[in-house]
Amino acid sequence: MTGPVTLRPATPGDLDLLTTLNLHLREDQGYAGGADEEPWVRERLRGWLTGVGVVGGPVSLAVFERDGEPLAFASWRLDDTGVYGRQLFVSRAHRREGLGRRAIDLLRQAFPGQALSLDVLLTNEPARAFYRALGFTESSVIMSLPALGGEPAQVPVAASH
Repeated sequence: MTGPVTLRPATPGDLDLLTTLNLHLREDQGYAGGADEEPWVRERLRGWLTGVGVVGGPVSLAVFERDGEPLAFASWRLDDTGVYGRQLFVSRAHRREGLGRRAIDLLRQAFPGQALSLDVLLTNEPARAFYRALGFTESSVIMSLPALGGEPAQVPVAASH
């Protein structure tokens, strides 16, 4: 650890790095990945990097580096409430070095005057404690219900007059 940690926009050349880190993030969060997980993650990230096929608005990606070595990545989008952080992941080899805190500081500096919000899985207590220690407050819980199997129902649509 010699130089400062910097933030730079991710590029399509970072796709392999981002895919690996994103798969590590998913493993750490307990996602049960299958054989098709890596291609799915890669294509989602490719869409975020190129802006093609993105659902829910543009997503930005950044890589945090020190002396040219990638340490972490973040993804976010801007919405009507400010900066919505989708993901922040510190490489396993560089945890407990203050990088998560530094990454949040750099994101806040990049968007002065903007509120920063993010989602954290309820089961990820270490991340929840980390964000609370930085001053984040828990403001909502997203409830999920798995999809039903089978064919979509044929719902009648009322004719307009």
